[in-house]
Formats: sequence, structure tokens, C-alpha cells
Amino acid sequence: MKRQVKAIAESKGVRVVNVSLDVILPAGKDANDIPGLIEETMNEAYDGSGFFRIAAGDVGGDITDIYERDYPDELFI
Repeated sequence: MKRQVKAIAESKGVRVVNVSLDVILPAGKDANDIPGLIEETMNEAYDGSGFFRIAAGDVGGDITDIYERDYPDELFI
């Protein structure tokens, strides 16, 4: 119960949002690094405060074949 009370007290003024991204990255790069890189980039963009955190991150899998088949021009924008 104490953890729940502490979490409620600390959550005032913050929100958790879900963002879904399809990311184009070089072949051979580890996609599991992306959530951490997004967190770093967001914190750098907002004055380095360290306020932005990835609460949970998941790499769904390689969907290159779907893009090549259905949206080939999107890969080269």
C-alpha cells in the first residue's frame, strides 16, 4: 500500500502517453536500443532536464517486408 500512495503523490503533474513509431534504421543495428535513444534525444531536446523517461518500451519486430510491399516510397523519404 505504501508504494501505491507514494506513486500517487509523485505522479502529480506528469502523464504517461503511448506513442507508436515505425522507425527506419540501418540494417544490422540493434532495434532494442531505440527506446533508450528516444529517451536521451527527448531529454536533450528539452534542456537536458532528465525529466522524460520511457516507462515501458517494446520492439515489435521487423516489418520491412510490409513496407517494401505496401509502401515502398516511404523507405526512401
